[in-house]
Amino acid sequence: MTQPVRRRVVTQRRRRPFIAGIRLAVAGVALTIVGSLLLFGNQAVQVLAAEDRASVSTPLRFEAEEGSYVVLLLPTTVSGGLMGNPVAQLTCDVALADGTTALLRGSRQSSSIETSAGETVGSFDAVAGSTTVTCDFKGSPDTFGYFVAVAPQRNALNVVGVVALVGGILAMLAGVILIVIGVRGRAVIQPATPGQT
Repeated sequence: MTQPVRRRVVTQRRRRPFIAGIRLAVAGVALTIVGSLLLFGNQAVQVLAAEDRASVSTPLRFEAEEGSYVVLLLPTTVSGGLMGNPVAQLTCDVALADGTTALLRGSRQSSSIETSAGETVGSFDAVAGSTTVTCDFKGSPDTFGYFVAVAPQRNALNVVGVVALVGGILAMLAGVILIVIGVRGRAVIQPATPGQT
C-alpha cells in the first residue's frame, strides 16, 4: 500500500510585482519632485517677471498687453499680521484700459497655488493699455508689510506642474500596492519532503 503524498502550503514571494512596485514608486517620487519644482519655478518666475508690485491698498498701475495676468500676494516678513489666511481676505479691483472692471476675491478662486515665492489671488484677462489693480483686505485696516504683484500668467507650465505632481502621487500609490502584492506573495502547495511539515 502506497503512502499518501504529504503536501505543505508555502508562501512564495512574487518578485516581478515587487520590482515593478519599487520602480514605479521611484518614478512617482521623481515626478512629484519635478511637478513641485515646476510649480515653484513658475511662481518664482512670475514674481521676478512681475509688471510691478505695490503694498496692499496702494494702486498698482502698469501698461498691460492683451492677455491673462495673475495677481500674487507676496510673502510677508511681518509677524502677527492678519489672523487666518490673508489671501482669503484679499479683494482686488481691476480697472482695465477699455473702461471695464473686474473684481478678484482670494476666497473665490477655483484653485490657488501657494509657494514660498507667493500665493495667487486671482487672474484676469487684460486689454492692451493702462491697467490699475488695487487690492485690500476685507474688514482689516492693517495692511502694513503686505505686498501684491501682477505678472503675465503662464497657464501651460502650471498645468504641466499639476499633472506631474498628481501623476507622481498616483504612481507612488500604485508602486506601494505592487510592493505589498510582491511581499505578501501567493500560497503554493508543494510536496513535503521527509522532515518537513
